Amino acid sequence: MMEDPEVMRAPRREWAVSFGVLGVFAGCIVTATVFTALIFLALLTAPAEELTAAGIESSPGRLALLVGGFAALAILVVGPSVAFGVGWLLRSVRNQSLHVLAFALAGAVVGGLVGYWGGGPVMANVLAAMLGASAGVGRLALSPFARV
Repeated sequence: MMEDPEVMRAPRREWAVSFGVLGVFAGCIVTATVFTALIFLALLTAPAEELTAAGIESSPGRLALLVGGFAALAILVVGPSVAFGVGWLLRSVRNQSLHVLAFALAGAVVGGLVGYWGGGPVMANVLAAMLGASAGVGRLALSPFARV
């Protein structure tokens, strides 16, 4: 049975770079780990007077693990969807560096939106920088495992 060429759909474009499901979740874990480390560094360098004035009595390490743990859960929930969206937009691009930059930008946008919703413009700036850097490092760490 022959099909009419006018009715046939155009073939699907193949993805230039792809990952398996485990690769996507490994990227989310790396991103969450880097984000937790950045939170720890931010809390470690904060003056003790400001932390006590904000009502924070626990150690920076304990607080970083608490916030980082909740962030890891959020990254594992939201991260694969954002990764699919960014990957779909870049499905014809083979350049790994552009992928890393795009993932860093996507992380900065998500971090900025969550930070603005949760704490205003100052928190948006902090979370955008931290999550953008974390997402970029997470994608960079998985570059050797990409199927090109």
